[in-house]
Amino acid sequence: MKVKKILVIFTLTLILSSGCQGSEVPDLIFSIGLGIDWKENQIELTSEFIKPAPTEENSSEKGSSVIFTSQGRTLGEASNSLSNFLPQTPLWSHVSIVMLSENLCQTDVALVADYLTRTTEIKHNIPLLVISGSSPEEIFKTKPVLEPYISTSLALTLQNEEKQLNIYKPVLMYEFMRKLIAPGIEPVLPQIKKTTDGEKDILFLDGVAVFKGQKMIASLNEAESQGYNYLTNKNITSGLLLINNPDDPQYFITFELTKLLVEIQPLIEKENNRITMLIQVHADGNFYEQSGSGDVLRLDKYPQLEQMVEDKINAYISNCIDRVQIINSDILGWGQLINQKDPHFWEQVSPQWDMIFPTINYQTQSDFVIRRTYLTRKSYYFQE
Repeated sequence: MKVKKILVIFTLTLILSSGCQGSEVPDLIFSIGLGIDWKENQIELTSEFIKPAPTEENSSEKGSSVIFTSQGRTLGEASNSLSNFLPQTPLWSHVSIVMLSENLCQTDVALVADYLTRTTEIKHNIPLLVISGSSPEEIFKTKPVLEPYISTSLALTLQNEEKQLNIYKPVLMYEFMRKLIAPGIEPVLPQIKKTTDGEKDILFLDGVAVFKGQKMIASLNEAESQGYNYLTNKNITSGLLLINNPDDPQYFITFELTKLLVEIQPLIEKENNRITMLIQVHADGNFYEQSGSGDVLRLDKYPQLEQMVEDKINAYISNCIDRVQIINSDILGWGQLINQKDPHFWEQVSPQWDMIFPTINYQTQSDFVIRRTYLTRKSYYFQE
């Protein structure tokens, strides 16, 4: 009995005397988003922090955030400089998005890449964005739509866009860093822009930033970005495709993509170092919507509609390939595909890849099948 009492007292003593190692929770302030800029040869770090829980007298501020900015010669120094005016210790493990300014990316993304790769405080499976035409501080000061915090709003916007439109695929930090150092492929990042609608500032996804080596060299527009997504996304099961109504070309027909698979095969002629990329597209979709008049949804018109969708897919792909060959950045990873098929041949051509890539020929073969129509009989009929 005496032994049991001693054990109970010892256990209670351990529980009461134990505590969190490191910072106590009240001493921490949570960062949920980072923006990094390059100004006057210094790194400028902007972060969105969640405000501590409000008191009863100040309960109206629930769900609000605060923005802080610091500078440093390196990203690590800029991060530590926040401690000069923060009463709590910053916690970075809740960061949901990292935004890089266009100026930083066009100067040298290596200024921050090493720190972001090495740090264990920031998760490596969060999305990266490029800010076009604005500073990180301006983005963070934009009032979010339907969300309390701008950082989580942007992260959710990326996820929702991929599910609904499937034009701009989120790029996670570890994916970007891997492509930054891997031979035979160049990285990209989706771009965010700010516009004004009346008195409101609105943020929207617009284009893809293209990198070559450590610098951003150009941007893809929406159509080119769509083609890039088709060529590099291996699991497309959503998105919309519009074609002109064949009976009334000023109107449109919308198809819902349910599957799109792309197979790319390098065809190599070693005797003259000639390379042709064979691109085969297999897609299914549903007849989703028709504007204008005409009974287009007939079995005898299916081949025409399917051919028009195939032509549209080919156009998106060609727009992307032609653009990246002009700016000479292998974001499609064709170098890696050649290396996988014939490592010895890649070893021969890789030193001249900058001269070879823009001259590569390609052939696109697409097939599209209409699976469903969501109609019982025929297209909507407008009475005269």
